[in-house]
Amino acid sequence: MRLSFFTLVALLALGPSIAASPQDDVLREAIAGVVAERLGVTRAAVEVEVQLAPPVIPPIVRATPTSGARLGQAIRFTITPVSGPSFSVVAHVTAVVGHAAATRSIERDATLMPEDVEWREAPLDGALLEPLPRLDEVLAAKTRRAIAAGGVLSRTALARDFAVRAGDEVTMTMRSGTIEVRGVVRAVSSGFVGDVIRILPPGSRQPARARVTAPAAVEMLR
Repeated sequence: MRLSFFTLVALLALGPSIAASPQDDVLREAIAGVVAERLGVTRAAVEVEVQLAPPVIPPIVRATPTSGARLGQAIRFTITPVSGPSFSVVAHVTAVVGHAAATRSIERDATLMPEDVEWREAPLDGALLEPLPRLDEVLAAKTRRAIAAGGVLSRTALARDFAVRAGDEVTMTMRSGTIEVRGVVRAVSSGFVGDVIRILPPGSRQPARARVTAPAAVEMLR
């Protein structure tokens, strides 16, 4: 392939910024590794497309994304090699991760209930590189800002509060086969949804164990 004089000059001016290197796999592995670590997922969930990188890639110690980097867009990474100076690369990163999402538009300072949340396996476009909360961590949390329908319920978007606090009167459910009994008990310890706490049944001085199922609600453990 013959290049014009002006095309050749332009390519030489770009120097090491030209992408498309046979060693891109080295970069992709390093970048996918740090992204998976930040999100708390496997590398298989992360897809990396290197856009700008040096033509020769030395053995890599680690890749560090810029602060505030978000998925689904170009991210600049500082690459620390085994030897020699650090250098920068740019890569487009996507990740398909299970996450909690809003089923409707939710205002700021709202307490999330089960009907407000659904679990999705979908790309996290626009999400920060940070661990995502479990579904039980989202329930009973308060929103720090307004969230649009379908929006990712990230840790930065939520202010998690205890679903049950020590000293609260809570609704207790006790099941035995097909029989279900409900009553009011006092919480001895605090907990989030899914936590096992201590409760004090009426007329008893001996605490019992119960699992927090919702704000101000527990289920007795046998």
